[in-house]
Amino acid sequence: MVHCGKTGADGLIEHRVPIDAERGDLTVWPDGASEADEYRWPLRIGHLNPESDVKGKQARLKNLGFYGGKIDGALGDKSNAALAAFEEKHGPADEGREEGGCTEKLLDVHGT
Repeated sequence: MVHCGKTGADGLIEHRVPIDAERGDLTVWPDGASEADEYRWPLRIGHLNPESDVKGKQARLKNLGFYGGKIDGALGDKSNAALAAFEEKHGPADEGREEGGCTEKLLDVHGT
């Protein structure tokens, strides 16, 4: 299945995929670029580690644009900075949260 189009003003791409899809590729070309200037990302559709897992938190923070590091399960400086930026935008972390997370709020904002 191939979908061709342009992003909206917000930069988002939305496209329905079959419910049983597990993998895909996202290929984009900047305006006016040739096929040689493509950017390609493999996608794992529907896969996120549990929200209680550091990798799950990193993935959700990355999806929301707060985390630019590798999803490696290490709660280091980049992860902590992403959590702080998330909390700055969305308010203080939930009461009684686990160390290194704001799971309920992160799930609420992320959606799952």
